[in-house]
Amino acid sequence: MNAIRLIVACSLIIFMVTNTQAKAGLEILNSEFQADKEEKFLTHAYKFIKEQEGEKLNAYYCSAGKVTIGVGVTGKYQDGALIKITDKLPNVQASKDLFFWFLKTRCLPELPQTVDLNDNQKIALCSFIFNLGEGNWRSSTLKKKVISNPNDKSIRSEFLKWIYFTNPKTKVKEVLNGLKLRREREANLYFTNL
Repeated sequence: MNAIRLIVACSLIIFMVTNTQAKAGLEILNSEFQADKEEKFLTHAYKFIKEQEGEKLNAYYCSAGKVTIGVGVTGKYQDGALIKITDKLPNVQASKDLFFWFLKTRCLPELPQTVDLNDNQKIALCSFIFNLGEGNWRSSTLKKKVISNPNDKSIRSEFLKWIYFTNPKTKVKEVLNGLKLRREREANLYFTNL
């Protein structure tokens, strides 16, 4: 009887060790899968938003008069230093790194966590937030509609309301054709299934 108990105990220990190793292996594979998925998402977002913004290694003033660098990044760098008009990024990889940081820290956290969005929807909304800022996003009817029903067809018209910019010289709101085209592309991407 003791021999049977010993065999069962040993078998149980082997099963537990093997099961623990299998779980650890699955966790590593899942972690690698998630990293690959995030990398693909960030690359897709980079390509889409770069098409909207362009990419310049030298700082410049955007149409709204803000100092901008790389793929439309305004405000501050990762280290908190202000972006200055005299700044220059050393290479495209530095621009890409700055963009990824900006996207991860300023855009993605703004997306609603209570609804299930596909990658195209996330990228379209990130492009919108990237361009118009977190404050405009937070107060927008677009955000309210996405939270209420992310498949609501009227979301398209909410994108298209955001085609104005305040001319820094005249302080007057004007339709900017580039914004109109960008909002159309964002709305089209938002309603494109993967």
